[in-house]
Amino acid sequence: MIGKHYISKRNLMKSIATLMVYVILSFITLIFLFPIIWTFLSSIKTDVEQYSIPPVLFPSYPTLDNYVSVFTAHHKEMLNSVVVGLTSTLIAIILGTMAAYGFARYRFPLNNILLIFILVTRMIPHASIIIPVFILMRSLGIIDTLAAVIMAHLGLQLPFCTWLIRSFLLDFPRDLEDAARIDGCSNIGIIFRVVIPSCAPGFAVATIMALLTSWNDLLFVLILTRTEVAKTMTVAIAEHVTAFAIHWGPMTAASVIYVIPVIIFTIVLQKYLIRGLTLGAIKA
Repeated sequence: MIGKHYISKRNLMKSIATLMVYVILSFITLIFLFPIIWTFLSSIKTDVEQYSIPPVLFPSYPTLDNYVSVFTAHHKEMLNSVVVGLTSTLIAIILGTMAAYGFARYRFPLNNILLIFILVTRMIPHASIIIPVFILMRSLGIIDTLAAVIMAHLGLQLPFCTWLIRSFLLDFPRDLEDAARIDGCSNIGIIFRVVIPSCAPGFAVATIMALLTSWNDLLFVLILTRTEVAKTMTVAIAEHVTAFAIHWGPMTAASVIYVIPVIIFTIVLQKYLIRGLTLGAIKA
């Protein structure tokens, strides 16, 4: 009886501890989700409820006028964001893969120095290089074009993609590459037919991080663009904050619209993303 009572008490304490853990985790999750929830609820409020004192959490009369306004006024910026994000990410992954494969498989003079140089470029604050980048783009005659924004974002994405993909390629078995060569596969064929499919988790992490780098950038787009021809949604969202007022409705609606593609993209690659981050943690 004493043993059963002890086991029962121990199970009860374990259940209470588990419950407390879930409560604490739920509370922390709510803290992180609250800004997102507030943004969404604000996007469907009327102008009167936006500025009401005390603040109103749930709108009394939900409206989609803010979303209609955003789609009408910023459809060009939305398209620019998609074009810039996908183009720069695709180029960064392709070039980063080739560079990473060269660093992982071949030894040449200044190999380690070049790797350190690539890493240092990733650590430089963006604000400290914006003026040289602007001068470079102006000398090329591509200010206020998508090409200028894509090139600037590519400079931010490529070092990270190279380093991350290289870390996965270092653990990739060379026997598979040798087998592919025996079958008559070229080096380019090995990269795209053998390496990339086998290292899909690592490429998923690199792709998502590269896309987020471009998708969330405000500084370079703000400096390198002047009109809506090349502006992205980050600038369009920031422009709702003026010297005279903050247009909360359109700004929050634009923020909700802007974050949806990233969420969908992350969900689609979730399986590979978790595996890639887990492998990265094990390697670290």
